[in-house]
Amino acid sequence: MATVAGLWIRKPTPSRLKASAAKSEVAVTPTTLPSLTVKATAELLRMPAHEQRRILLEHKYPKREPQKFRTPYYKPAVTGILDFYRSGNQPSRLLAAKSRIEGLMLPSRRLNNNRVLDRFELSAAAKRHLIPVSNPRIHSCLGGVTLRLSPELRALEDGEERTIYINLRNEKLNEEVARLTLEIAHLTLEASGINVQPSQIEFIDLFSGMVHQIGRRRSKTEKVLAENADIMRMMWDAL
Repeated sequence: MATVAGLWIRKPTPSRLKASAAKSEVAVTPTTLPSLTVKATAELLRMPAHEQRRILLEHKYPKREPQKFRTPYYKPAVTGILDFYRSGNQPSRLLAAKSRIEGLMLPSRRLNNNRVLDRFELSAAAKRHLIPVSNPRIHSCLGGVTLRLSPELRALEDGEERTIYINLRNEKLNEEVARLTLEIAHLTLEASGINVQPSQIEFIDLFSGMVHQIGRRRSKTEKVLAENADIMRMMWDAL
């Protein structure tokens, strides 16, 4: 027995660590396996049980209010960043994105999307010459939990492909959450048959200006993920 996030759980058997890749989108219904984004999974691993329940609820019923607006909340800003890179770093693309953002109904959403673009403009990321590439739905099943890669951006830089997450929130990215995200993303890509180096995955924190990368994956991360899988499945089924 071991404790994770204040709960008693059984340690996993080797069979629970087996990973298999899936090639089509898994429908999120009450009968499917837990299905979470890599970023959400990294956050969940460091949360108490009641917060874990909230994350699982949002992912199990993504169209239920108030979750309905959260998934695309920062989409206007992210689209503006992608257009900026596609244009060869033309500042006019960010101005066009800001113009579109002014048409959003929620004042708070306008404010936060503009904040993201303002910080992006001042960041080192705006000086990089990234060439966006296809960002397909990639996911794998690890320990009975479906993990969706879901980065903000996949791009080429100096001929090398990069998978990029961006912290869009108005708070500093927790360094352990950043590391867990990168490790779980690498695990997900590996399980999907995609061979990349851990250093090709990064997490840009627009709030602090830091770019998080790793050189290798810690063995304990896969173990903690497997241990939490039992809890995720039990909580998921109870929602």
